[in-house]
Amino acid sequence: MVEKNVDLLVSSKLKEQGYTDNDINYGYSLPSTGNKDFTPDKGTEYNSKSGKKTRAEFEFLIFAGGGKQKTEQLILIEDKDSSDKLGSEKDITNKKKLYQLAVTDGFFYAYDLLSKTEKVKSILVLAVAGDKLKTSAIFVYKNSEIIDKYSKYSPIKVDDEISYIFLEKWNDWEQLSIDNFHTYLNEEILGLNSPDNEINLAHIRTVAGKLSNTIDKRLKLDPFKRLLLVSGLLLGINEDEDLIKSFKKPYGAQDLYNRIEAALPESKFSSDKKQQLLNSFSFIKDDKKITTELPSKNKDKKEYPLDIIAKELSKDSRIGYSILDLMKQSSHIDLLGNLFDVFTKYMSVGGASGDIVLTPSHITKFMAEVIDVSPTDYVIDITVGTAGFLISAMTVMDEKVDNNASLTVREKNKQKKLIKENQLWGIEYDSNMYATAVTNMLLHGDGKSHIFHGDSENRRDLTSGKSFDEIFEDVQFDKLLFNPPYDNQDKFVKNGLDILRKGGKAAIIIPKQTFNKGGKVVDEIFESHRLEAVFDLPVGQFKKKSGTVGTDVAIFIFTAHEPHDFKKDYVTFIKLLKDEVGTKGNLKGVASTKTDRIYKRMLEFAQSGYRDLSILKNRAYFAEPLTVLLEKGKYMYRNYEPKPDIIPTEEDFMETVGEYLEFLLMESYRIMEEEADDDI
Repeated sequence: MVEKNVDLLVSSKLKEQGYTDNDINYGYSLPSTGNKDFTPDKGTEYNSKSGKKTRAEFEFLIFAGGGKQKTEQLILIEDKDSSDKLGSEKDITNKKKLYQLAVTDGFFYAYDLLSKTEKVKSILVLAVAGDKLKTSAIFVYKNSEIIDKYSKYSPIKVDDEISYIFLEKWNDWEQLSIDNFHTYLNEEILGLNSPDNEINLAHIRTVAGKLSNTIDKRLKLDPFKRLLLVSGLLLGINEDEDLIKSFKKPYGAQDLYNRIEAALPESKFSSDKKQQLLNSFSFIKDDKKITTELPSKNKDKKEYPLDIIAKELSKDSRIGYSILDLMKQSSHIDLLGNLFDVFTKYMSVGGASGDIVLTPSHITKFMAEVIDVSPTDYVIDITVGTAGFLISAMTVMDEKVDNNASLTVREKNKQKKLIKENQLWGIEYDSNMYATAVTNMLLHGDGKSHIFHGDSENRRDLTSGKSFDEIFEDVQFDKLLFNPPYDNQDKFVKNGLDILRKGGKAAIIIPKQTFNKGGKVVDEIFESHRLEAVFDLPVGQFKKKSGTVGTDVAIFIFTAHEPHDFKKDYVTFIKLLKDEVGTKGNLKGVASTKTDRIYKRMLEFAQSGYRDLSILKNRAYFAEPLTVLLEKGKYMYRNYEPKPDIIPTEEDFMETVGEYLEFLLMESYRIMEEEADDDI
């Protein structure tokens, strides 16, 4: 078959996707010195396949960037007349195959254009061969840490500037449509809609900052009401996308409340539970400030508050995703957790002893992974907050379902539905956080809403009055994930572990010295449950909302209902020295690429049975792991580490003083509790 006929077939395919002859630029010619579209960098010229400085000629070139940025993203197509001239991955950079193979020709042109043109950022090369249009795709791009981190495929680095992703047996022509190409590229190849993509997280937190400022200054709502307002708005829009139109009208707030009510069907909620949730959201329709127009920024017109908020939620990030987009497209992103973290950034939400501290998503996911949460597990968080732990558990479970090659697509969807309907459970005492957690789970497709407004410490549901022993009678919980309140942590830990079935696993993040204070409850924990490992996290991991004092925490891994034998059961202590999370702006506290690698190392070490010490050999990040028999009253890494003959640093001194002061505080709480018990 002559190559011209393949050209016609390719042209026909492109036109089926909405492209015109002007769009596809058949036989595009690029002189060595450039043209109106491309100018080579100073001191360089474009090459032809012959290596001569004449002109390059592409079969097809589509400008996919759009507008002034049309050359930033290109689709370049090279074809051959016979299917045996396609080539494979090993031929991509082999210049001896120029003129012979489509993959070699396409990559040559893409690399030459990218490496010599500053404004070109990426090129999708389609190498096509034969009348059946046998195709391979090569996404060639200027090195990007974000693409390297989130791509669904393994990038290959060519040099310090250029990398590529190879897709063999590519057949996604319909994805090239004008309306869909960027979504396809960003989501299916690059994974830029990833829930923990730094750009998306930074965008969420930027918008959250603006909303917090707007709602605080213009509506005078406290952090909880801010969060409930935005979460209710997201829930309403999720129920009815056209709801946004009514926010420009005086009845918008009532419409929103009605949509929230519709999102709480009787099939998921008892009448008492539904009414309690509606009570939390009732201020939306009742607060006159929300239903009163406000002057716009330029003060030439007035806008309703809900319209102002919806506009912020609709703004695109620099890679094209608004918060509303992320809500619809990414079932694993903890939107409300991120919003709450920003809303309460500089504010107390209950005083020093009642601070609510949300665990960062990279830690919640690690905790779900390290206890091997599986698609068949029943998972519970007894102090659920915004439901961040449950969302991470769902993420891990869904990933394992997706990676199960033995399941059909229908079977995978069925199992994911079961997970969301039956296997994720939570308890929350604070009524505002309870409403937020329920909303968050509904936004993530929760089919039955097993979130309870309850008292974990006294094991009772506050809505029905039933004990949790009765409610959980027919459920066997396999995994526990949680971060208990700062007060009475040992009691919460005991109650959480007691809920699990025998052999169930728990990952609990608490202050490092929680068990060192001792006492009756701590003794009862170790009489019933076995400690396996402790991940000692860097100093100041969490900041209390009420101040700047950091809380030093560790992740404790337990096996439930297997008593800890202090003479036989070894415990492994892993001390992480630094985690490389973001320290500035809206990425403060957000995991970096290095953070993910560090936590992956710790996970691999755990998966080795805590035996392969070579995994944690980098002493810049990990202290020497210790595997020891526990001594009662000593549950921290520092209790067992070798004591070097060096003078302590000021940081060491302050850490020790801080731990001692926190110990004294905990001890005073314990004494007061014992005195209170004596009074009874």
